[in-house]
Amino acid sequence: MGSEYDPVFGPTEANVDDLEDVRALFARASSPFTRSPWSWWTWAVVLPIVALATRPLLARYGPSAPVVAWCSGIILAGVVEMWVVRSGAGRGRTTLAVWVLRSQANLSFVGVVISAALIGFGRAGALPGVWLLILGHSFLLLGGLAFRPFRRAGWIYQLAGLGALLPGQDGLVWFAAATALGNLSIGLAVRALRTD
Repeated sequence: MGSEYDPVFGPTEANVDDLEDVRALFARASSPFTRSPWSWWTWAVVLPIVALATRPLLARYGPSAPVVAWCSGIILAGVVEMWVVRSGAGRGRTTLAVWVLRSQANLSFVGVVISAALIGFGRAGALPGVWLLILGHSFLLLGGLAFRPFRRAGWIYQLAGLGALLPGQDGLVWFAAATALGNLSIGLAVRALRTD
């Protein structure tokens, strides 16, 4: 006779690791992003250049110049990423991939809201650290399920985000170093995956 403490969907099986099935699904959904290292290496170059150019551009041309530089850099690297993702075998999008991209878009929206609040309160210097924490969270969350090197990059971003928020630290230097190292490491891992 059953009780209210019995599993709802029947007895659990001993030694069954259903997490491996989930990992396989996430790995398949992330395969467009592990197809080629070039998008990761593009991010590893573009983001640090823009981060390190932010202050000189601001000093010389005013606030609109860094905004244009960031938008241009993100669009450039995004175009490379889109080209790499779309140059694959042409498999249709999976429901899981769509869900992951939507949750990433939601996380980006939260980042934009936090960024606007920081700028409004005169704390724009915290932006690099906050964005490193957001990016790191994203990579840590999905990394253990999709592609383990994402997790390593997530730790790099999280630790650098904390470093960037410490008093007296230059957040843009932390951001440049973390995005160079994190994206380079993912690119190298993708290249190793594709050459095995």
